[in-house]
Amino acid sequence: MSFIIVLSFSIILQLSAAVIALWLIKVTGHRFAWTAIATAIFLMVLRRAVTFTRYLTGDIGYFPDMAAELIALLISILMVAGIAGIAPVFRSIQRTNMELRKSEHRLRNAQHIALLGFWEWDLRSNTVYLSEETYRLFGIQQEELEGNFDRFFTLVHPEDRQKLQESLEISIQKDFAFNSDFRVTLPNGEERFVQARAEVVRDKSGLPLRMNGIVLDITHRKLAEAMVVQAEKRYRNLFEQAPVKALVIRNCDGEPVIEDCNQRFLSSLGYTLEEVLEQPLANYYTEKSYTKLIKGLCYNLSRGGDVTQQECELTTRDGRIISTLVSAVPLTDSGGGFSGALMMHVDITERKAAENELRKSRARFAGILDIAEEAIISVDEEQKIIIFNKGAEHIFGYSSKEVLGRPLNILLPERYRTVHPKHVADFSASSAVSRRMEERGEIFGRRKNGEEFIAEASISKLKMDGEVIFTVVLRDITAHKQAVDDLKKFKSISDKANYGTLIADLDGILLYVNEALAEMHGFIPAEVAGKHLSVFYSPEKVEDCFNLIKTIKNKGGINAEEIWHIRKDGVIFPVLMSASMIADESGSPMVFSATVIDITERKAMEDQSAQLEAQLRQAQKLETIGTLAGGIAHDFNNILTPIIGYTDMAITSVDADSQAHADLQRVLKAAHRAKELVQQILTFSRREEENFSHVKIHLIIEESLKLLEASLPATIKLRKNIRSIDETVLANPTQLQQVIMNLCTNAYHAMREHGGVLEVSLELTRIDAEFAYLHPRLHEGEYVQLTVRDTGCGIDEKTKERIFEPFFTTKKIGEGTGLGLSVVHGIVVNHNGEIVVESKPGEGTTFRIFFPVSAGDTDAESSEGAFKLDGEGHVLIVDDDEEIVSMGKQMLEYFGYQVTTKTDGTEALDVFREAPDKFDLVITDQTMPDITGVEIARKLLTIRSDIPIILMTGFSEMVTPESAKTMGIHEFILKPIVLNDLGRAIQRALKKRGRRKT
Repeated sequence: MSFIIVLSFSIILQLSAAVIALWLIKVTGHRFAWTAIATAIFLMVLRRAVTFTRYLTGDIGYFPDMAAELIALLISILMVAGIAGIAPVFRSIQRTNMELRKSEHRLRNAQHIALLGFWEWDLRSNTVYLSEETYRLFGIQQEELEGNFDRFFTLVHPEDRQKLQESLEISIQKDFAFNSDFRVTLPNGEERFVQARAEVVRDKSGLPLRMNGIVLDITHRKLAEAMVVQAEKRYRNLFEQAPVKALVIRNCDGEPVIEDCNQRFLSSLGYTLEEVLEQPLANYYTEKSYTKLIKGLCYNLSRGGDVTQQECELTTRDGRIISTLVSAVPLTDSGGGFSGALMMHVDITERKAAENELRKSRARFAGILDIAEEAIISVDEEQKIIIFNKGAEHIFGYSSKEVLGRPLNILLPERYRTVHPKHVADFSASSAVSRRMEERGEIFGRRKNGEEFIAEASISKLKMDGEVIFTVVLRDITAHKQAVDDLKKFKSISDKANYGTLIADLDGILLYVNEALAEMHGFIPAEVAGKHLSVFYSPEKVEDCFNLIKTIKNKGGINAEEIWHIRKDGVIFPVLMSASMIADESGSPMVFSATVIDITERKAMEDQSAQLEAQLRQAQKLETIGTLAGGIAHDFNNILTPIIGYTDMAITSVDADSQAHADLQRVLKAAHRAKELVQQILTFSRREEENFSHVKIHLIIEESLKLLEASLPATIKLRKNIRSIDETVLANPTQLQQVIMNLCTNAYHAMREHGGVLEVSLELTRIDAEFAYLHPRLHEGEYVQLTVRDTGCGIDEKTKERIFEPFFTTKKIGEGTGLGLSVVHGIVVNHNGEIVVESKPGEGTTFRIFFPVSAGDTDAESSEGAFKLDGEGHVLIVDDDEEIVSMGKQMLEYFGYQVTTKTDGTEALDVFREAPDKFDLVITDQTMPDITGVEIARKLLTIRSDIPIILMTGFSEMVTPESAKTMGIHEFILKPIVLNDLGRAIQRALKKRGRRKT
């Protein structure tokens, strides 16, 4: 019997295991494995059933083994237990898979509803994976992207790409969480705001592998934020402008405090905002009002009620009581719970004033609407007009009275009236709070007179008291369309203008070039259209082009900027360029336009003007130095006068063969060289008395070369080619000698190191019209040409421009004064001539000087022979320099005269006035501290009209020999005074008087 029980349990357990295995086929979906297991178990059950049958039929050939059956029973138990234990696991897996499929479905739905997409960027392969919602957000198909991140990046709005790129780089480099808002441009042109967040996944060494993140469409949020900001500003303005005393309180369950209040509340009570914020509400009410009303008011508000127009009393800072009607509404927090209340007080005593203020507030609101140039139209849900501002009246031609309460359709063309309600319904049902109406295509409005116009409009919706209010802001863009047409006309006119015109984008790409500008640069417009502005710049100036574009963008334009452009053939030329930015309707810079004028001819005129200005400055410089030279000459001559005078007298008192006589001759020679230097200075400054006469210039040149030839070294050969010329030149012989000597001395210095040839030639030549045009100082006619040529080191162009400047020299210190060529130039110009220089470094120098031929005979030179004077009489000598007075006294006494000396002009006049007949001659200096020599002479002549007067001067601009004679002065002599010159002057002065004393 026990055997039957064991066998029965084995069969039952094995059948259970087989059934569970069959059930697991459905749960796991693994048909083969569990079918095989179930089949094996069924075979085991069949074997147990055969054994059971044979045992019951008494098959004597079968002897059951109890131990084996017990083992089989144990195995069956373990089998059932094992399969039964596995079943819950698979059941859990089944439930998990089902939940996973549901979650995936819900996630896709959530992503779709939330406009949320997933993305993964492989940094090593630069490939990107996007979820289905991400593809939908970006408006592209998966095959369009092909997993390429760079292609994905092109969808980002151009203005946001750099910022996005920098955010990605910072996140990757510094391991920061990536979070960035940016715009994307869909293939249909629509712009959306998105927010992307991601984290960087790195390997064990810290190298970045990929970025995993999400992208969220925040277009609606951005628009909503903008609307919230506007709403906050609008409601804050309403709060401040409200015609009541308004305040916000919190903590109504406990002791309420003031969280905010408007200025009207503060002004009426006499407090500042800082004094009332966070202060207990009880401080501003009478005790009676607060106890009986405010506490109950707060209690009602905290439980969802509200308060309307209950009377209470406020207390001011100075103790006054204000009776008001208070109304309050509860405020809730983000969770919908009670957080405080908005309380408004109306001053009952000033109800009329409050009502008037309310009317003013409404007028201000209406005024805000009315000052807007755009049409602002609000309609209710039935599309009936409830607001129609002045801008709308102006655009549509209706008055507000004519349209208020009427359907909006009266403002639409007939063809839009059927479809308009559907568009409004779609917008009302959408989540958007505003949109631009022209997104669906061009929109038109209809004026009262039936005229249609093209418009630009945006619509917004606002739900108030359960009703949706639609507001349209519309602008008539007929003028804008006209501007586009005008631009086309502008291009047509610009192409015919004689000045250059261009339009370029902010990167400098030429969008439009007129024919004049293209022709100016040697192009045709088609050759440069679409190219960069730098096409008009030489390669080395391209950087200047980019700097110019940067300046235009930063400053909004340039005005008359001088720039160097290059033509197609490589010729560089100057232009004058003015440019200004052109902004779009939002005020953002879009392109810039410029005008370009070729100023090549004007620049040439400016250069010529600059040369004339340089010549003027040079003339002014010469005049200034000349003034300085004249001042120096006076003092220098006063110094030389006693040196030459005393030396002259000393020579007469020593033996001619003695060493002292030779030494004095050297001193005298040096003094005369100093005198000649002063004469050079005066000649340079044109302040020396010039005595011109008709001279034969070849005789002066021959005489000068004889003196020069003896001083030249053997290494320099003098070659003369001096023709005898009968024609004369009106000139100062001494100055001509200075010209010869200075030019030859310069030639000697140029050849002294290596030797050479100094060639001096003189010839008669004729100046033609062409040569005279090139040298304005010359005229057509006969000229004597003096040429001085050397084979020295030559002069470069830069030095040649300055050789005639005073004190300019290339010689070493101590070798030259820098006056030589300046003096030569001054003499030549003063003789109505011209000097021309031809020189190149290493090829020598040639000076050609032209003197005009004069019509006249050679002036006879008088020779007085040896001068002797035996003086008799009394001479008064006047000079503020004691040395000159002492020296003059000795000279006059040497000639045999009695001498009275004075160093003060006024004292000299007093002495002469006491005994005018005592004196036979007066010698006076011109420049003295208190009185001039000319003034002394005038007063002397009023005392005694026949008194001979000699005027001495080292330099004077005021007095010349001619002017001195007209004033009654007999002689005019220049310092330094030479003994023989003084004696001859005395002799001439006495002769002119009509008597001679010897």
